[in-house]
Amino acid sequence: MGPADLGCPGLSPVRAEGGGRIPRPPPAQPQRPVGHRRAAAVAPLRGRADRGPARPRRLPRPRRAPPRPPRLRLGRTAPALGFRRQHLGRGWRPAGARCLPPSAMSSAGAADALPAGRTPVSSLHEALDQCMTALDLFLTNQFSEALSYLKPRTKESMYHSLTYATILEMQAMMTFDPQDILLAGNMMKEAQTLCQRHRKKSSVTDSFSNLVHRPTMDQFTEEEIHAEVCYAECLLQRAALTFLQDENMVSFIKGGIKVRNSYQTYKELDSLVQSSQYCKGENHRHFEGGVKLGVGAFNLTLSMLPTRILRLLEFVGFSGNKDYGLLQLEEGASGHSFRAVLCVMLLLCYHTFLTFVLGTGNVNIEEAEKLLNPYLKRYPKGAIFLFFAGRIEAIKGNVDTAIQRFEECCEAQQHWKQFHHMCYWELMWCFTYKGQWKMAYFYADLLSKENSWSKATYIYMKAAYLSMFGKEDYKPFGDDEVELFRAVPGLKLKIAGKSLPTEKFAIRKSRRYLSPKPISLPIPALLEQGGLPGECGSRPGPQSMGKEF
Repeated sequence: MGPADLGCPGLSPVRAEGGGRIPRPPPAQPQRPVGHRRAAAVAPLRGRADRGPARPRRLPRPRRAPPRPPRLRLGRTAPALGFRRQHLGRGWRPAGARCLPPSAMSSAGAADALPAGRTPVSSLHEALDQCMTALDLFLTNQFSEALSYLKPRTKESMYHSLTYATILEMQAMMTFDPQDILLAGNMMKEAQTLCQRHRKKSSVTDSFSNLVHRPTMDQFTEEEIHAEVCYAECLLQRAALTFLQDENMVSFIKGGIKVRNSYQTYKELDSLVQSSQYCKGENHRHFEGGVKLGVGAFNLTLSMLPTRILRLLEFVGFSGNKDYGLLQLEEGASGHSFRAVLCVMLLLCYHTFLTFVLGTGNVNIEEAEKLLNPYLKRYPKGAIFLFFAGRIEAIKGNVDTAIQRFEECCEAQQHWKQFHHMCYWELMWCFTYKGQWKMAYFYADLLSKENSWSKATYIYMKAAYLSMFGKEDYKPFGDDEVELFRAVPGLKLKIAGKSLPTEKFAIRKSRRYLSPKPISLPIPALLEQGGLPGECGSRPGPQSMGKEF
């Protein structure tokens, strides 16, 4: 009986010395190291030893990620949304997949960051609608409500972030508070970073190509083209804050670089709009309004600079045409866009302030009233429009009506006290025209205590009005005119490294009071500096003013 008969097929017979057979133990199997995957993969399967070594297991192939949707080019439109079908480039879709409609297409990678059901086009349209709502709140004197409405989306929407930062910058311009200027600058920097994220990503090859050929609308999506406009606005507003924040040469150079970059961006966008390949998208009116605002503001501002400075700026690439700038702003103001009201405000500032300060031409009151009346009807209690209405009445010589408008402006809102200071300044001049020195002194005193825009000018105005009082009239106020005049030179302020023209005038006129026996003739000089309204200059002045002169 052998080993096989005993049911031990693995034992082979071995002959012993005595002739008997003893069983040989089976060969020991090599122990497989723990965690050795390759040894486990090549080990023979149980019960299949006769088939030889097993094949190694094949690792699962990684699943291919779904393709991104093709990009939507702004220059070509489809019938439903104003975009025509065009070549989709290298974008492909799997077999059997449903082709996306044009409204659902977006720039590469943008669709993954959007919530379900929201596309870049719809998100942009929604953001513009919400910013228009915030603008309505702002124009109805609900400043805090407008900021609260915009704040939740300032981290994701470039229009929300830009509008929020613009309101903060307007507040900083009125207060001149360093903390407000710093806060507005930081917020505007965040808005610029967000706009940069949405701009078109260009490679080195694209940069060299743009040096030879100008970019066309086919190279941008609608979201990218709006990001370019917002980016240019951020640069321009950050430059203005830079000039206010620091007075050193480094900050001045940084601000100048920002202004030049903004100017070049607006110039390229204006060329795109004027080109024959330009096709209007769903939100084209807001894009065109932004371009017209920037191009018009640059041309109008540069054209009002002195000839010597303008020639220097033309040497480094700037140019300004007043007629073209006014035309662009008027077209932007007539459109129903997000920036239309900004074009209106800039034109009103030009017609009611800049033409007087710079002496560049006659005032077009009819055009100013034509721009203002629609907004005054829509926002009858809007402080901004009431202020411009009072300014127009003062220019026309209706001083009493102007005073009424400015007082209504102060009563319309109590949130921004700094906006009251603009009205105080105008009220001070209105009472100066009427010869009511005590009321004029009252508003000059308020400005010197509450506003930090130009302390030297305010103190000089206080002293000038005190000099018109009788010997017994100014004692209750507790101020001495000579001491106030002598304090003016020490209050000089510089903005962007330059002194204010009004402060230069006040300091020059105050020097006469450094002598032991000063000559008191401040009011005629004030009227020469401030200028009489149109009709006040041609009709006899108040009797009280004539007696003092």
